Amino acid sequence: MPSLPDTYVLLRASRRPRTRAQLTSALEPELKEVLGRVCLWDDDWDVGDYRFCVFSYDLPGDAGIFMQFWSEPGEPVLWEVSSGKWHAPTEAYLAGDRAQRIQAAGFQMAGEAENYQKDVDVQTPRDVTALARHVIALLYDALDYRGQQALDVQAVADSRATWRAVYESLLPDDLALLLERAGYACEVGEETDDDVDEAAGLEPRNTVPVYVRRYGIRAMAMLAGRLPEDGGFEIIALGPAPPASQKATEALLMEGLDVLVLPLAGGVTAEWLEHQVAGWFEERRQEKRRAKKGPPAVRPK
Repeated sequence: MPSLPDTYVLLRASRRPRTRAQLTSALEPELKEVLGRVCLWDDDWDVGDYRFCVFSYDLPGDAGIFMQFWSEPGEPVLWEVSSGKWHAPTEAYLAGDRAQRIQAAGFQMAGEAENYQKDVDVQTPRDVTALARHVIALLYDALDYRGQQALDVQAVADSRATWRAVYESLLPDDLALLLERAGYACEVGEETDDDVDEAAGLEPRNTVPVYVRRYGIRAMAMLAGRLPEDGGFEIIALGPAPPASQKATEALLMEGLDVLVLPLAGGVTAEWLEHQVAGWFEERRQEKRRAKKGPPAVRPK
């Protein structure tokens, strides 16, 4: 992961206009370093990761120019250049010949902000070098930048994903605590040598029932698939609570029962688990309501 975020002056302002060669000499190494950190990805990334960098400078008369590069793993890099659409001084500066030069470089106005955009393929250090040179060409040839204004850069690495703790196994008391916090009444039962793992196609192991109650509905969450390393269980089978005369494991294996099997292998959040249990209870709640109403009345023809 690159050392981002980072914000600093990429190029200090010069009193005299720089030639194209001077601008290239001063900017190319700096651009390659930033664009490489933002646009090149190795295998160390997760779904939802993204990076971006923004180069910007201010002009007399309150105009401001920026160009942005948005990068995600395995996707083309989005290169965006300000159009000034929502800022009159910038729009006036970029109007006419400069706008035509930007479009001639392959950009089209797009997006909600109506800036100039195009996709660029950046997969290797050579691509980064080529991109850095294209940036300089756009600055010099299209935007008439001569280095007399400071060029700032902001680079960011972030993710759309939300990092949360996950459970790959649970002890009976853990499950009871999670569900009690969500508003359920729970009671942990006795461990048995019988098992419901055959319903999930796994080898038999010991099981522990956790009796759960809410909305006047009694259910049983059977924990199965004990892991030898931590003693936790990696499967939860949620179904109707059996009568006292029936074994818990036999009840869950009866045909026709609404049993929800929740595998924890790979990791699940507490929120996901609560959502699954809540969905099962809500279905039973709706069934009870329909049963109280009885069958719909038949209208005479």
